[in-house]
Amino acid sequence: MTTTTDAPAPADFADDVARERERRKVALAATLRLFAKLGYEFGFNGHLTVRDPASDDLFWVNPWKVPFGRVRVSDLLLVSAADDPAGRIVQGAADAAVSQTIHDEADLLL
Repeated sequence: MTTTTDAPAPADFADDVARERERRKVALAATLRLFAKLGYEFGFNGHLTVRDPASDDLFWVNPWKVPFGRVRVSDLLLVSAADDPAGRIVQGAADAAVSQTIHDEADLLL
């Protein structure tokens, strides 16, 4: 009996920024929900980020005080680390706050 362990390659949307952005946001929301399911959700939580495909200075992040298990793609915030290490919200709920400083080291982020 032969078994295959190769997973299919993820879709490559490098030429379509909007589709790649949506793919990353869906993956981030799914990851947050998985973290909640695995028990990595407590208190006021923390944050996970993904870089926006349009800029190295823009990141999508989960909003503060929203449980990981309840985060939807539409809840995600776009923050800028270009001139503000605390992460100025560029897109998303105006009353939301980013829980931690956005990483200066881009190598640490997905």
